[in-house]
Amino acid sequence: MKIRYDPESDALVIHLRVGTKVEHTEALEDDERILIDYDADDRAVAFEILEATEVLGGEVKVELELPVAARKSPSG
Repeated sequence: MKIRYDPESDALVIHLRVGTKVEHTEALEDDERILIDYDADDRAVAFEILEATEVLGGEVKVELELPVAARKSPSG
């Protein structure tokens, strides 16, 4: 997962599957400034929030990358 905010474009992007090719993007019906990117299997791979300061109601300060490691369940 990777979360990035670009203050110049005022866009917040949350990548759920980093490196996955985006096949199509759809906007939410209630707010077209919120976009969802989908892969070839129609799984959400990223969310984009345009005009983020307005949509989220204030200043946005985020830049976070979380590496995802394979984890074993406690049972096995």
